[in-house]
Amino acid sequence: MENFNEFSLVKEAKSNGPGSNDSSGGVRPIYGPSIAMTDSVTVSKKREGRANPNNQGGDGRTSNGNNPLERRGNRSDDRHAGNRLYSNLSMEELKSLTEYHLEMVNTGHDADGDDNDIRRDMIPLAGAQIHELSRLLASWAKIELLDSQHTKILTRKEKVLAAEMAEKILRKLESVRRWDGDDESNGNGRKRVVTTDMYHLVIKAWAKTGNYNDLLRASSLLDNMELIHSKDNQFLKSSIKCHVSLLDGWCKSRAPGAEIKAEELLMRMEATFSKFHRDSLNYQYYGVNRRGNDGNDNDSDNMRMAHDNRKWKGYNDLDDPSTTTTNAKNSSYDKLRTGNGMDIRHYNNVMNRIATSNKPNAGREAERILQHLIDIYKTHGDESVAPNKSSFNTVIKAYAKSGGKAAARNARRMLSMMENPKLIFVEPVVEGVADNGHVRKRDVDVDFMDGKGDEHKRDKVELRILENIEPDKVSCNSLLLAWANSGDKDGGEKAEQLLERMEEVYKRSGNTAIKPDTLTYNAVIKVWGKCGYKYAGERSELLLNKMLRRYEEGDVDVRPDDVSFNSVIHNLANCHEDDSPRRAMRILERMERAYKSGLVEAKPDIISYNSVLNAFAKSGREGCAQQAEEILDGLEHAFDAGEGDIQPDVYSYNIVINAWANIGETSKAVALLDRMSSRAKRGQTNVKPDVKTYNSVLHAWSQSLDRNAPVKALGLLELMFRLYEGGNENARPDVLSFSTVINAFSKSKFPGKAREVNNLLRRMKKLHEEGHEGMEPNIFVYAAVLNACAYTFGRNEEKEEAFEIGIEVYEEIQEKRIANHVAYGSFLRLARKLIADDLNRRDDLITNTFRQCCLDGQVGEYVLKQLRALPKLYISLLEPYIIDGEVQMQDLPTKWTRNVRDRKRNTQGRRRDYNYTKKYSY
Repeated sequence: MENFNEFSLVKEAKSNGPGSNDSSGGVRPIYGPSIAMTDSVTVSKKREGRANPNNQGGDGRTSNGNNPLERRGNRSDDRHAGNRLYSNLSMEELKSLTEYHLEMVNTGHDADGDDNDIRRDMIPLAGAQIHELSRLLASWAKIELLDSQHTKILTRKEKVLAAEMAEKILRKLESVRRWDGDDESNGNGRKRVVTTDMYHLVIKAWAKTGNYNDLLRASSLLDNMELIHSKDNQFLKSSIKCHVSLLDGWCKSRAPGAEIKAEELLMRMEATFSKFHRDSLNYQYYGVNRRGNDGNDNDSDNMRMAHDNRKWKGYNDLDDPSTTTTNAKNSSYDKLRTGNGMDIRHYNNVMNRIATSNKPNAGREAERILQHLIDIYKTHGDESVAPNKSSFNTVIKAYAKSGGKAAARNARRMLSMMENPKLIFVEPVVEGVADNGHVRKRDVDVDFMDGKGDEHKRDKVELRILENIEPDKVSCNSLLLAWANSGDKDGGEKAEQLLERMEEVYKRSGNTAIKPDTLTYNAVIKVWGKCGYKYAGERSELLLNKMLRRYEEGDVDVRPDDVSFNSVIHNLANCHEDDSPRRAMRILERMERAYKSGLVEAKPDIISYNSVLNAFAKSGREGCAQQAEEILDGLEHAFDAGEGDIQPDVYSYNIVINAWANIGETSKAVALLDRMSSRAKRGQTNVKPDVKTYNSVLHAWSQSLDRNAPVKALGLLELMFRLYEGGNENARPDVLSFSTVINAFSKSKFPGKAREVNNLLRRMKKLHEEGHEGMEPNIFVYAAVLNACAYTFGRNEEKEEAFEIGIEVYEEIQEKRIANHVAYGSFLRLARKLIADDLNRRDDLITNTFRQCCLDGQVGEYVLKQLRALPKLYISLLEPYIIDGEVQMQDLPTKWTRNVRDRKRNTQGRRRDYNYTKKYSY
């Protein structure tokens, strides 16, 4: 059957509104027995073969037994988009009209009331009725286009309603047949009325919502379509558009697991549409589930590519490529991409969805699909699915987002394949963990841009990729992102070497596609900031100077922007060098001068100033906190006086408060908190204190030497609870709030502090049990409580109480199996300090605790420190490992220290600092 066109042959609904005359001279209402349905539909079929010449539809046109949908032919769905019949109806009116027409459908008799010789499994309808329902279906499916003409954006609820109504009409049409005069060839002249266009509209309506459950509903509809029309190959062959729309829906959905559904549908499309162009070919994907039989993603077999464990059947049944014409358009496989076929775009979309899934194995999954495409191309030479530059770039992007050194090396390998396509013939091995636990190395390593490496020969087929897949800026920028996310200490050097290679190739070939631009330089600067190199700030500044110099020489492609300057300032702030604050301030001044000289992309913003504030806050040098507050004051005064357009935000204040907190200047931190609260009350909501603000002030109290600091910290915690209960969500205390107050008590000589911290711990547990999110005590809270108990001073009764609390907390830790080396060290100190009258009891407790610590692999430096304070016990427990009177961590058995995570300076050891550098993508 020909495709239907959903638009009416009659005039716009407004010309048929209330009071307008229909073809029979009557008055036609807006809905009810209305458009195309006012005249009773008379279907008087002559069994002897005579058609009814007077049979008219509601639009006054003679049907002559012909479906108007067929008379319209295969016109484009959107040809008459501006003249839709129901464009002036609201959704409620359209819903009422739809429900009326659905009720008018005959449920058991033919149109002339004679049900003799008529099968009951299908409802017969006249062409006018079918035509009206089809127009209503199209109106619902495309209602978003109608409403967009009136600048209306549909809500999710309205989109779902539109899709539900469209599907409701479709389901009704699935149960009917159309009268076709005296044609007895298909069930007494009745033919199915549903077309692939109808299914396509409904599936697309569901796919537009982007919701996972709605996409599942569209998938169910597709399954039903294939089941009903399983014997109609012509129908199924034209249903490619339905599959493509659903595939696009899965690829655009951000729902978890959408990438799996997208790949499953892609493989199903291959299996479905390839059979129409092959004789007796069963071309099916084996094992869509990407796990092994044991379900283990880390199994070595799962590390290999598609040709190892993802087999495709049916290749041997194809015509031998050597006996067929070399013209791709004449190959049987290439018919897939002509007309209603698949092409490389569908595969690239699925790979891109996998790349953006944030899964750790996204790179391997994307490359598996790419390898499958390569296998098809190598076997058949089919150009429609030949991997192109976008295919390789997407796989590199997937590896870049996966993170890790192995992913970065795999991304580098993909870039080598793009430069030297001969490597496509090499058996690919993805770097990962092999069966023996060792890292599997790469099979090949080719110098980028030079094409150097081992020569691999294949006698079976000559490689011929028609589209150029040489690396471009997108490829290289994605590789730079992979290095930035790898944690490789050499990442900065590798990134800069790649930048130099790109410049060399551009100078040699003049190929602008590989010429580095601003995004490339920014990416290299980002890699320097992430690699942890001591002089990353200095190297980043050199790159910025190079960008400025080349821009001044006339190369506008590398003009620095705000991201360039902000990233350099950020890298300088993280270097913790003595001159980092001064150099960061100098970069900001250069940024201001560049903007005033006409470089509008380099306009400083609040991120620029916050990055400079961060450089001063992290320095720790004398006077840096004061300088940070002076910069903040300058921003405030300039904005208040109308001399500047950069207004400090809550992050600006938090940085300066944190700077004062780190040096124990509690009064300065509290004064800034009061200033923020005062400005917020005057309407400056962007400086309203949040939980980070309060936690920074709590941290200041925990660092203070004030004997009342614990009480004041506890009072601020209570204030946070009152603000939160009063409706201020930003003031809701978290685990860090509690642990900071506990630390304030543990560092003090406050009497009864063990009891106080235990009360705070029980309060946290109660809040967690009541369902308060984020209130479950973690190991750091338990360790802080143990530390407070271990540092208890005063009367023996108080020490005994602290000891009992410590024992109780230690048992909870063991029960939860969350102990770390800090907790063990704190408990050993507690036993050492609080058991003074019974040495045997003390030694037994310490010995048993140390043995458990060894079993858990948590013997750290803090644990050894507690044992050294007891020389006899120290020697008895560690004698085999004592060298020159000392025990070094590296001399202990690996199983004793395997789980120790010592915090290091510049990473975990410091309190988490704010990262205010603007995020960007390349």
